[in-house]
This record gives sequence, C-alpha cells and structure tokens, in this order.
Amino acid sequence: MYEAYYKEMNPEKRKKILNELKQSADEKEWELRKRLFDIRYTKTKKGDYADEFLRGWLELRVVSQNLDHLFSERKNVRLSKNILHKMCLDQTEVYPDEVLYQEMCNLTGRYISSCLKDTNYSSFLWGLGKISDKKVRMKIEKDLTVRLVSEHFGYHENYISKVFKAAYGVLLSRYIVNPFGAAGSPAIRLINACP
Repeated sequence: MYEAYYKEMNPEKRKKILNELKQSADEKEWELRKRLFDIRYTKTKKGDYADEFLRGWLELRVVSQNLDHLFSERKNVRLSKNILHKMCLDQTEVYPDEVLYQEMCNLTGRYISSCLKDTNYSSFLWGLGKISDKKVRMKIEKDLTVRLVSEHFGYHENYISKVFKAAYGVLLSRYIVNPFGAAGSPAIRLINACP
C-alpha cells in the first residue's frame, strides 16, 4: 500500500502521496508515517523541505569516525545517541521496525541518488578529474558503512548496519546500471532486499 510513498524521493510528492493514502489506509499506521514525515522534513525559509534524517545521517557518519578518540569519546557518544534519537531509531516501541526500516531505505535511496547527481562527489583533484563508476560505487558503499562502538550502542549498531546495507544493495541496482559487474556479485548477494 505504501510502496509509491517509499519509492518517492521528493518530499512534496511524498506528502501528497501520504495524504492521498489517508482514506484507504489504517488510521494508526497512517498516523505513524505522518508523524515520521513531520519529524523528518522541516520547511525552510525558502519554502523547500530540509531532510533532517539526511542531515542526521551525515552528522552520524562524521561522529562515528571519531567516536572513540581519547578526549572526545563521551561527547561523541552523547552526540551519536542524540542523532539516533532525532532519527527515531531508538524509538522502536513507538514506531514498528518495519516502518523505520522503510523510512531508512528511502533515506538511503535519497543519499545514493544525491551522490550520483553531484559532480563533485565523483571528481578528484578539485574537479579536474573524474573517478570511475566502480570507484564511485565503492565510495558510496564505504559512506553507507556506519561504525558505531557496540558497547555504547549494541542494538543500534546491528540495526543501522542492516538497514543501510540492505537499502544499499537494493537501491544501488536501481540507481546504477549493472552494479559491480554481475547481478550475483558478493555485494548484491550479501543482503536481503528492502520490501
């Protein structure tokens, strides 16, 4: 029922699809998704939508690389937990795993499509050269690997890794033609598909 909603990357179109589903969907399920939408997207001064989950994901990537540094460990752990809370990933008693998983799959798809559209992402030496498609795919895969220290996060480390790896495998084939050479390559076999 929510397939079109989760496949759409544009926040305005997602809101329209969600509003159209209100009549035919279960009220409780629809409310959860509406609440997640309102948390994820905020209106900017220009009237556009800012993706707070994407912002959180990018912050989490930076913080996770410095998580266990000697003088900033506690601050980074606290910041990471705060980011996970803003992304609702620690609220599985409020939002079912499936709803969070679908939202994170959508987020991952948005991240991948943004990377592929950005000419700076696939360039090197201040834009003078372009890296190969294979290296772009490897760079995206590396970006989507979240490193969280398990003694601090336990459940979140496994959950986030599962979500982003699964979404990466499925969405990579949607956004990049012939990923990693063959359909049966290890990167594609590694994970189950996002529903």
